[in-house]
Amino acid sequence: MRLYANQLPQLLSKALPAVICVAGDEPLLVQEALDQIRAAAKTQNFAEREIHDIDRGFDWNTLSDACSTGSLFSDKRIIELRISVAPDKSGTEFISDFITNPPPDILLLISAGALDSRQRSAKWFKSCEAGAPTLYCWPIKSDEQENWIRERARLKNVNLDSTAQTQLANRTEGNLLACAQDIDKLALLRPGETITAEMLDEAVTDNSRFDAFSAFNKILEGDALAAIHSLQRLREENDALPKIMPAIVMSVKSWRDAAQAYARSGNAENACREARVFAANKNAMCRALTRVPLQEIVEWTPKLAEIDRMSKSGLADLAWNAFFSWALLASYGPNHPKSALIPQ
Repeated sequence: MRLYANQLPQLLSKALPAVICVAGDEPLLVQEALDQIRAAAKTQNFAEREIHDIDRGFDWNTLSDACSTGSLFSDKRIIELRISVAPDKSGTEFISDFITNPPPDILLLISAGALDSRQRSAKWFKSCEAGAPTLYCWPIKSDEQENWIRERARLKNVNLDSTAQTQLANRTEGNLLACAQDIDKLALLRPGETITAEMLDEAVTDNSRFDAFSAFNKILEGDALAAIHSLQRLREENDALPKIMPAIVMSVKSWRDAAQAYARSGNAENACREARVFAANKNAMCRALTRVPLQEIVEWTPKLAEIDRMSKSGLADLAWNAFFSWALLASYGPNHPKSALIPQ
């Protein structure tokens, strides 16, 4: 059964079907549809999640065994099939049999990337279209992008004037992920303001924000010396701490989300995927998840909020010193040494 994006909320508001398939040419839309399905499943008490990456040589018998064996931890579970190559005959039969006679209390969530016309004619995909809600996420057309931007901005509480909206559409045409990231930046950097074209240019090209992300990447990698040097350069260039703090807070939130997923699964790579960590940061994040415990990361949010308040209350020097101390703590982990790295 072909499913369209505007039909997904209605589908998820009811008892979930046994099988849902999501694929498409637009990675952002595929990922966000999958996130919506997982969130709905969580509200319907699907408490356990198994992920199987389908590649050449995948043993479908192990999956059949997993479906026929009850969970030790949960009555209801999601089994995700991430398809990178077309399922073989055994896989096609498994999917068809599951759709026809689904095991109780299992949601089979099938996902794939872009499929050409030949791949969409494959038996496994045709089985999904015939017997399960199947959403294919096509790229947003050029004449639809401004409407998409308008709705996306509304959901993020970002108010773009017509010129800024058109400029953002022209800047990011064909790249929804870049467009979504720009809107997220605006939500952080210009909250509550009506964004003009000039403000858009300033927000998406402001080097201090990107330097802040660069400094955070050094923290994530555990390179305390490089992190402190990057932050000190920002300070010497008279970048006020409140100006770079939103980028740091957003990055820490991503770290916290990944750490929470890691605490549940014990699998760092899966945790990074669940938290939607940028691919460029994935390896460093995987190492960071084993270096710093979740509870410590959770405590950073109020700590950073207090540093931000200090910086806005005429205590810039104290705020910077506290920020440097936090950066050392985050770089080293819970057993960080007393260091003379903090600039005076």
